[in-house]
Amino acid sequence: MESADIENDDDISSSDNVEQTDSQISSHKTQSPSTQENDELEVFREEWREELKRKQQPQSSSVEEEAVSLYWMGAAAERSGDMHAALLFYKKACHLVPDIDFKLNKEQPPQSSDSEDSGDEDGPSGYERGSRELVEQFQTLSIQGPHWCTPARSTKSVHISSLPLDVVRCIVQWVVSAQLDMRSLEIVSMTCRALYCLAREPHLWRMACRRVWRDVSSASSYGDSWRRMFILKPHLQFNGVYISKNSYVRQGERSLDTFYRPYHTVVYYRFLRFLPDGSVMYQNTPENPMVSVSRLCHKHSRDESVLLGEYTHTGSKVVVEVVSQATGGSPQRQRGRGKGKRQGSSYDRKFHLELSLSSSSSRQRCNQLSWREYSCQSLHKPTGHAQTSHFNLDYTYTPFYFSRVKSYSTNSTGMLT
Repeated sequence: MESADIENDDDISSSDNVEQTDSQISSHKTQSPSTQENDELEVFREEWREELKRKQQPQSSSVEEEAVSLYWMGAAAERSGDMHAALLFYKKACHLVPDIDFKLNKEQPPQSSDSEDSGDEDGPSGYERGSRELVEQFQTLSIQGPHWCTPARSTKSVHISSLPLDVVRCIVQWVVSAQLDMRSLEIVSMTCRALYCLAREPHLWRMACRRVWRDVSSASSYGDSWRRMFILKPHLQFNGVYISKNSYVRQGERSLDTFYRPYHTVVYYRFLRFLPDGSVMYQNTPENPMVSVSRLCHKHSRDESVLLGEYTHTGSKVVVEVVSQATGGSPQRQRGRGKGKRQGSSYDRKFHLELSLSSSSSRQRCNQLSWREYSCQSLHKPTGHAQTSHFNLDYTYTPFYFSRVKSYSTNSTGMLT
């Protein structure tokens, strides 16, 4: 009986243990989803921290060394003149290390410890040094080898490189022409390295300076560079025209009922075109500049409104004198006896203009002429009586501004000599 009771107690205890185990399993099952989510979130956080640490860590030495090597290879290619290969090396270096150029500018470049001091804080930056070196390399370019030019690809037609170098120099002088079209010369210099060198020859710019200034003794103040002197020293421009737009108000006629009185705004233009030989063309007309500039294309124009004269240029001062002959005036109708007959003007007029040459901006040099003095001397041919009138330079005398005219440089009348 007792044994049976004991067996029953064991069954009870075992059943209790089973119930306890089931409860633990059920509780474990109810807690497992949240625990797994916490574990996954913690793993994600750890991976994210490691990724941030990897991004914040500097580039590996091997990758950075390869980028530095590619960068200096590009610099060497640039010094030798192979710009295409230099760009390829620079792109590969920046692909490996995006800020490789900034890092190298803070360091001493290789093979330059003897010539430059990287510890000088007041010295030029790496970019400025590179730009200066590039300019110096372009200035030292020269034509080398038996042929002054080499074709980029084979062709059946005769290439310009077959011409002798002296003939090509004459062609370049025809490009500049007697009109001193230096803009066309710069365009030709962009063609190839050989024409770039020919367009930078000192004797070419020396001839241009002699055409502009009779005295070229001041070239020493520009580092004995004729091209630098021509660019920096103030001078007139010859491939266009200086235009001054003027306007005034004129009173009109009253209406029949005297209630309405109109006022008209009159607009007219003054044109000045300077030529390298010291002559100048002057015109005063109400016509649109698009129509008038064509009349100043040739020196000997048939238009009576175009006056010819001479000019002198000293520093920033420009003196212009143009003459209106008595036979070139508009005919006038006589009164009294001989009424109906027409005759020309009996006055010779000489206009004297003193202008000041300046630049309106850093990009547009020597493009503005401001008034300093304006007078007119009239000579009556029959009596010989002369009279001089000085004009008051008020706000109505607006400055002249330069405008380039393409038709002035399409043809060359002669080569630069």
